[in-house]
Amino acid sequence: MNVLHLFSESKLTGPARLIIDLCENLGFTSQLNLSSRLNDQLSSEINKRNIRTLQELELNKRKFISIFADAKKLSETSRRNQIQIVHCHHTHDLVVCLVAKLLNNLKTKIIFTSYHKKALKGPFIWRLAFSLIDYYITYSKNKLSLERKFHGIKNHRSAVILPGMTTPIAPATSDRTNFGFNKKDFIGVIIMRVQKYRKFDTVINAVKLLKEKIPNLKIFLLGRGTKIDELAKIPISENNLSDNITALGYRPDYLDYLKISDFFIYTSPGSDGTCRALREAMFLGKPSIVFNTGFTQDICGDSNTVILIKPNHNSLATAIYSLYKDRDLADLIGANSKSFAEENYNINNQSSKFKEIYCHVKSTRRNDKSRIA
Repeated sequence: MNVLHLFSESKLTGPARLIIDLCENLGFTSQLNLSSRLNDQLSSEINKRNIRTLQELELNKRKFISIFADAKKLSETSRRNQIQIVHCHHTHDLVVCLVAKLLNNLKTKIIFTSYHKKALKGPFIWRLAFSLIDYYITYSKNKLSLERKFHGIKNHRSAVILPGMTTPIAPATSDRTNFGFNKKDFIGVIIMRVQKYRKFDTVINAVKLLKEKIPNLKIFLLGRGTKIDELAKIPISENNLSDNITALGYRPDYLDYLKISDFFIYTSPGSDGTCRALREAMFLGKPSIVFNTGFTQDICGDSNTVILIKPNHNSLATAIYSLYKDRDLADLIGANSKSFAEENYNINNQSSKFKEIYCHVKSTRRNDKSRIA
């Protein structure tokens, strides 16, 4: 089977990593066409994985006018390379496919996977789009339920697949003294791009409540952001929390910090809803405190696998303190989260589900109401 994956992304984002993991695992059944504006990090990752690429389309999501040229080229490329299924991983790429279908006689089947952190709703154009695609996949059952209601998506032509990933390769040692920390330090890690809607102020206010109760509390913020000074570094200094919170910016060795940590904090998804940093923390068996917002709970399980809290500083402070006082609870949640991740984020299992969908779509018509066995 010949599947072409389209993804108009130029950076190594959460969904980009997910798609690379998927294409590597699918092997020679798939080819990947990414943005024409790839950065070095993304290019290096693709080359390292030996993923087949087909860079014939521009796929510049910031250049709308290229859609029509790409649509024509997609039809020609699909015929020339005998592509049977085009799998779109970005809204821009779906538009290219639909234009090719309507204007350029594209004959291949179309699958669309949405990583949006919110349910797709709004304009009538989405209902039209879903009437033309052959199969729709997303990561959340509640998200899909809303989208079925909004757009009339058929049950037999849609599915939920949790985001898969290769097991994170953690450092061999978790000796925190190598990082200059005391064995008694209670270390938390946050991995995210620093943006206002991700509620880092909630973390600051929680630590203010805890600095006397947990004097050895150390929280590390790992991630870049154009407003990191305004949203993190300046408030940390103004609240005299420099001994408790450190904003380190982007760290390629972020897994080292995650490995030596006692717990992980996840405030909210970024531009996509796949929660990669949270899934990595769960794979490493770290007890995670998760703000119960959006569709995050559909990814991380329940109160047995993570600590789900309301997104406010009092709830966060209570959760951190509970892990500090009850290490048995922390160990239990960490073990449960690791088991959940290994079962539900396993890239081999997820790839098998995608292959089943590809075979089903290839062998059935859109109005065929049969389901995958």
